[in-house]
Amino acid sequence: MKLILITLVSLIIGLMVACGGESNEYGYPKEVVDNYMTGCTNTGEASGMSKKGSKEFCNCTIKEIEREYSLVEFQKISEDILHRGLQSAPQKFLEISEACIFLLN
Repeated sequence: MKLILITLVSLIIGLMVACGGESNEYGYPKEVVDNYMTGCTNTGEASGMSKKGSKEFCNCTIKEIEREYSLVEFQKISEDILHRGLQSAPQKFLEISEACIFLLN
């Protein structure tokens, strides 16, 4: 559950600047991915994950999120979580986090 919360917090951080910018390998603007990765890895490390584990988890989640959600959908999910809380996260989003946790073990 802790890693799912890391992903959700990172989602919000990543989308605070989710407008404009060039796309990168993920298809989202580089600035969005960079902010997501920074927030996700910092939160992961602060909660006890190793730097390597945190980076692997965050890479996994952003790749899968990008495959599943358009940038507009990603922004909407972030806004919903920010305003309505974690219970508003879509089930698929939670499943992505859980699958990435499983891959790290």
